[in-house]
Amino acid sequence: MDDWFEKYAEALEERLGSSEPAVHLTAHLKNPILTLARIVAHGTERKNAPLAAYVAGRYVVARGAQGVGEAAAVAEALEIAETITPTGGP
Repeated sequence: MDDWFEKYAEALEERLGSSEPAVHLTAHLKNPILTLARIVAHGTERKNAPLAAYVAGRYVVARGAQGVGEAAAVAEALEIAETITPTGGP
């Protein structure tokens, strides 16, 4: 899975035409995002997991514009998902 994911991120970066890694996901951010997707998939309808991950990414970008670090913003998004997601499943 990691090889595919890395290739996908590289292809997206090539499309952006930037020499800076813009979409690569660092190792310390992968687990919180996967945890968020797991919590959402198991606590709501499964289709919400990829949508929640996408919205969390947009949230991280918006919080970055407010001066909040990427890891802190991901932690906030995860905390919010944990808070509002029922634990009993859909």
